[in-house]
Amino acid sequence: MNYKFITSESLEFLEQLLKQPSTSGGEKAIAELYTSYMSSYGNTMIDNMYNSCCVINPASEFKIMLDAHYDEVGLQVVHIADNGFIYFRRNGWIDHLTLLGQEVTIIGKKKNIDGVIGKKPIHLSKPDDKNPDIDDMWIDTGLNSREEVVKYVSVGDLIVYKSNVKFMGDERIISKGLDDKIGVFIISQVIKQLAISKINLNVGIYGCASAQEEVGGRGCIIMSHRIKPNIAFCLDVGFSTDIPGLPETKYGHMYLGEGVVICHSCDNNKEMTELLEKVAIENEIPYQPYTTLSPTGGTDTCKIQLIDEGVKTALLAIPNRYMHTPIEMCDLRDVDAAIGLLFKVILALNKDLS
Repeated sequence: MNYKFITSESLEFLEQLLKQPSTSGGEKAIAELYTSYMSSYGNTMIDNMYNSCCVINPASEFKIMLDAHYDEVGLQVVHIADNGFIYFRRNGWIDHLTLLGQEVTIIGKKKNIDGVIGKKPIHLSKPDDKNPDIDDMWIDTGLNSREEVVKYVSVGDLIVYKSNVKFMGDERIISKGLDDKIGVFIISQVIKQLAISKINLNVGIYGCASAQEEVGGRGCIIMSHRIKPNIAFCLDVGFSTDIPGLPETKYGHMYLGEGVVICHSCDNNKEMTELLEKVAIENEIPYQPYTTLSPTGGTDTCKIQLIDEGVKTALLAIPNRYMHTPIEMCDLRDVDAAIGLLFKVILALNKDLS
């Protein structure tokens, strides 16, 4: 492992984030995990939506917001049948084609229950049954009746893919929920670097982990109204185009391992993207310029930009393969570059405002 900012200790925290179930609307436990870790580096808080924040230098009038979301796509219990099978709906834009045969965890009120998602065997399926809709799937917990299941599971309980974090080779990591716990991890390490560097800050830094992004970017709106930032940097994942079937002429160039992605769109203030690129070049930080798939939308950036009289925003992305599946993949070299770039940009802004 040869990184400038990522350490064995910090990777342990990343694993904790990825292993903590946190589908949209169920972020209380991960909010407590985040604030517990961040309490060594600044003032922490959790609001009524379970957004959380760590603040350095809260007395400053000039406020820089760092935002990423820790909710993950998942499912929610709709019905428990007499035979004990559990039927469900999406909670966030989950890819239903990846659900078949998956292990899941139901977040029960008394304890969590594991199950598997089943369907008719392919041998007994009609042509129309071979790609079933989510309405035709169920969760089997191994319990034999509704009476047994309801001891642990209730209608409305949230469901996530079973924890599966794994490091592959020297640089790659796979897991459910990298979208966007990897962004939350980056913010945590930027705040950590600022705190341990003992830099005299003239700006206030707000390291925010937002709830309910996957169901409409809801949490960041609440946090932005509370903070009223002057500028905001958002961290999220982007669609890595280094897999078959994604021509660069249509989807652009975004590869794992080639650096942090600096995004260009209506959501991204031109001065801020130019500053990011300037600092990246000056500090020899690998980066990839990228035009987002649509002129606006898709991340918290577009929500924060419209708060009050408007906020200067910029989106940094980490290339992600297989987004919204249980085997998302990122490269830690890109993560390390993102930490370094945000850290150096904050130092540059701090110097300009001194």
